[in-house]
Amino acid sequence: MKRIHIFLFVLYIIFVFGAWFIFSENTSEKATLVSEITNLKTELANTKNDLDAERSLRVILEEKISGSRVNASFLALALCPTLEATNNEAFCIKNSTEWLSQTIISGIALTDPEAKAKMETLLVALGKKTKPTAKQLYEMLRPIEVDSLKALTENLK
Repeated sequence: MKRIHIFLFVLYIIFVFGAWFIFSENTSEKATLVSEITNLKTELANTKNDLDAERSLRVILEEKISGSRVNASFLALALCPTLEATNNEAFCIKNSTEWLSQTIISGIALTDPEAKAKMETLLVALGKKTKPTAKQLYEMLRPIEVDSLKALTENLK
């Protein structure tokens, strides 16, 4: 009988120790999983913030590129008579009406507010009964070119 009691006591101790061991293993694994989940959540939040920052930067850069394209196309058209003055086959000299309309269209889309205001003044001058001469037109385009060039260089920085 004494042996049975000792055997049962040893068996009870083994079960208690085994239950405690299993419980402590589960608890430590659960704590490890909780810390890993917390780390993953933090990493996910950081990645999301980085992605949002890159998206907003991409949008800003796309706007700058778009503005630069507009300003560059206007400058290419506006500077054409100056650069191609000796070439009678140049687009701006051969098709001056088409060149002027394209210059006006690209000038309306300028991103710099000062250049846009000057372009609107030029359009008002073109709408008057007495049209400006070619020389006056080029002189009116000069300040717009300068403002457009400033805006272009600002966008490229």
